[in-house]
Amino acid sequence: MTNISVTEESVTDGAQPASSSRIAVNQVIRQSVVVQARPRLEQRRPPAPAPAPDQPAPQQSFYESMPGIGRLGSGSADVFYNKWEIGNSDGHTFGINPSATWGETYDLTLTLPLHVISPKEGDTVFGTGLDGAFKYPFTGKMENFIVGAHLYGMGFFGGDDTVASFGGGPFVGYSYRFHPDWIVSGGLLLEITKPNKGDATIEIIPAANVGYNLSESIALNGYLIHCKNLDSDTSDDAYTDIGADVAWIRGAWSLSGGIKTSVGMKNVKSSEVYIGSNWVF
Repeated sequence: MTNISVTEESVTDGAQPASSSRIAVNQVIRQSVVVQARPRLEQRRPPAPAPAPDQPAPQQSFYESMPGIGRLGSGSADVFYNKWEIGNSDGHTFGINPSATWGETYDLTLTLPLHVISPKEGDTVFGTGLDGAFKYPFTGKMENFIVGAHLYGMGFFGGDDTVASFGGGPFVGYSYRFHPDWIVSGGLLLEITKPNKGDATIEIIPAANVGYNLSESIALNGYLIHCKNLDSDTSDDAYTDIGADVAWIRGAWSLSGGIKTSVGMKNVKSSEVYIGSNWVF
């Protein structure tokens, strides 16, 4: 097996915590499936006042108000560096995950992952794709629950081959603020991944988050994301991401930083640091 083949399998295998597509899905889980604490000063702008009866409504671009969904509510981007080891191969992955969220009653988040996978030996692989997560928050007695689904596609370019990975699945989440400063949340994602070469895999991914508002402008979060491959017939088929981050408000946007590591697979190691920013419109 050549070095580039090892790298391509690692970035398209949904069961690997160091895979590029898994890094993107981890971002989706923290953004859409669980509810994390955010700085309290981070508030959406009020809606624009209605025009006078004799005045035409101002036109908005597609990006400002997506038909059937609502107006652009927030945007974010996290820059990350991931160091990994898979068997006898090691290297690092780095990139950016810019995203935008539309909606008032419903939320639609589109993420454009841009990743570079660089093994210590072998060719560098570039990954890019698109992820869409649709989230429906309930109201009334069910206001702590959300349901949704996400779909993604990623292509990887480098070396002698071009490969692709497609996936997605439904998710459900629950959050509860048991104290003005504390919030706990959990969720479950059923993830189906189909590379253009090889068989599809099905994973069940439960996640939990504990958030704490240290002040009006600072929020802390700790989370666990467990991935279990339902199609695997080996004992070394599950791992857990353990991470923590802090977000603080700075003027019109909030900044964040965090670290995570993966445990549970003997032949795979993955550690990541990231910084990000969130803009509320």
